[in-house]
Amino acid sequence: MAAELSGTAAASLEFAVGQVLHNGDTIEPDQDVMLRISSNQVNRFAVATRRGFAAMMITYIRDNFPEHVRGMDDAALAAWVRRAAAVCERHGVDAEPEAAQTILILLVLGLEYAEHDTWVASALKYDGAPIGKLRRLVAACRTHDLKIDGMIVFGEQFPDLRRRP
Repeated sequence: MAAELSGTAAASLEFAVGQVLHNGDTIEPDQDVMLRISSNQVNRFAVATRRGFAAMMITYIRDNFPEHVRGMDDAALAAWVRRAAAVCERHGVDAEPEAAQTILILLVLGLEYAEHDTWVASALKYDGAPIGKLRRLVAACRTHDLKIDGMIVFGEQFPDLRRRP
């Protein structure tokens, strides 16, 4: 059974271009090919992608926001990041930059806000693209006068997420 790839799982397959296939042929960069990926293979890529993302977030949080994780050992922080990433996935925030930013905001708010029926969960339930969900979350935080601007690390391509004058 073949499955379509989306989000970060598709990015995990980029290594296939130019790599040797089972029969010894190679894929040239300008060559159109169809790869059939089984659901099991997609799941393996997804697991590997989640692990890599979690490891990246753990390091980033520990290095850049130590005051928010003081008292958490590595196992506790890893468990927290997995729960936060699961919240993102559950709400369709499956693009890596938006998921990373959402996790940083949840670091300030606390996971209980996203895991219960609150204004945070409401913003994340928006039926739209991950960036739309993030924008709604940031706007909701600002409406509630929460100090999240120090957690906004999104690039200049989304200036409306950055601190307002």
